[in-house]
Amino acid sequence: MILRLRSLANWWFAVVVISLSIAPQVESSSIVTITLFGSNVTKVLVNTPIIQLCWNYSVVGIDLLREVEFARSRQGADDYIGYADYPRNLTVVSINFPSRDRFSIKFPATLSIHNVTAADTGTYIFAVKLNSAHKTSSSVYLDVLGKL
Repeated sequence: MILRLRSLANWWFAVVVISLSIAPQVESSSIVTITLFGSNVTKVLVNTPIIQLCWNYSVVGIDLLREVEFARSRQGADDYIGYADYPRNLTVVSINFPSRDRFSIKFPATLSIHNVTAADTGTYIFAVKLNSAHKTSSSVYLDVLGKL
């Protein structure tokens, strides 16, 4: 704010000049990198006692990690498996009830499937969600061989 005095016919007037500077709004951003471990199986036999699908991820930037989630896509329909709320308590917060007996999530990004059935064939999706609602995902197709 600048105050300038002006004279007009022996009268002094105060003229206030206000200067506004508006900074552009820059959205905070982060880069999320997800890698799928090369040792993951993509074909497995029915009745395999346990398999593990493992990912690794990193978040670089200002935006903070909110949660990671797992889902399965079969014939175009997504089945939510569960999510882990790592920033707060480093534990699995929720596993969808029908999945609870055969699926488990381990730190930091491992999905374990117990007693594999033919119905487990499908695309398994791992997603990282940030506080800004940005979501990055990676997927792997698991083919279960054997009788339906």
